[in-house]
Amino acid sequence: MNTMLTVADARAALEPDFGATGFLQILNEVCQRYIQSGKWQGAVLEVDFQNADGYVSLPYEFESVLAATYDKAPIQTYTQFHTYVINGPGEVQQSLNWPGVLIDLGDGFATALNIQTTGVLKIVTDAADNGKTIRLFGLDQNGLQIFGSDGIPGELVTCTAPFVNTTHQFSVVTGIQATPDPAVVMTKFWSLYDAGNNLLSTYYPGESRPTYRRYQTNQADKAIRLICQRRFIPMRNESDWVIPGNIPALRSGFWAWKFENGSDVQMAEGAWNKGLSWLNNEAKSSRGGAIPSTSFINWGIMGGCFGNFGYGGYSNGPAIVTM
Repeated sequence: MNTMLTVADARAALEPDFGATGFLQILNEVCQRYIQSGKWQGAVLEVDFQNADGYVSLPYEFESVLAATYDKAPIQTYTQFHTYVINGPGEVQQSLNWPGVLIDLGDGFATALNIQTTGVLKIVTDAADNGKTIRLFGLDQNGLQIFGSDGIPGELVTCTAPFVNTTHQFSVVTGIQATPDPAVVMTKFWSLYDAGNNLLSTYYPGESRPTYRRYQTNQADKAIRLICQRRFIPMRNESDWVIPGNIPALRSGFWAWKFENGSDVQMAEGAWNKGLSWLNNEAKSSRGGAIPSTSFINWGIMGGCFGNFGYGGYSNGPAIVTM
């Protein structure tokens, strides 16, 4: 983990100046803005796939691919618009061999892997989450949107360990609310299987609105390594890691938040810029004498990278976890 700061550490450093009221909410808003503003220390990590059968899904803590290699050789990453470019490749079937590039399929996939066998879904949960509800959205065996008996989209399932099945048959899962009440979260890992007992996803505690980024790979039988931008994930516990874990930058962010809520836009902008300056200085210090020389095409992804933690990702083939 490329940070040494926890929520408890941040609270001890900042709460005396800014108070306890709404502290975690402000901390989350500040960190979200920072993570989405640059490639800071701890915000760029690596993920490895042993192979892929058509596509790979990034683990939920990753937002996007910044750079990629296939069989140790650099490859290009293209956006969703790549297939629509005049004189471009058009739509490439995922069953074909490796095309030599990654093509972004977008965010918003509710499961890491597609349903292989249409039918009822199996939800495997821990007894600690008994009685909590999960709403599953999707299409049935006829390709029609699934509705509950109350006319609300999706099927509402009550968790019962070790598992419970849906009443509807699913051919596609388009969305998940675990749980529908944002104030209630799953406290343990839980998993979703299709009718053929194929694992679709394993979800983290607190992962209430799962969304995964996918990239088309076609048939890839060699290792794929990706450098990825971290997705912002709200902090809930005092032991959660704070990213970016830079106290001066967080302090500037807290001041910016206060100025914004006091309608002092000019002072807020100055505080945000000061915070970004702290993060830039930290990135330069972490990089040392290394000069980022990697460049990326305009369609793809841009930016330097730092950090060297690996995570296993989802693909139709097994993933290699390098920690």
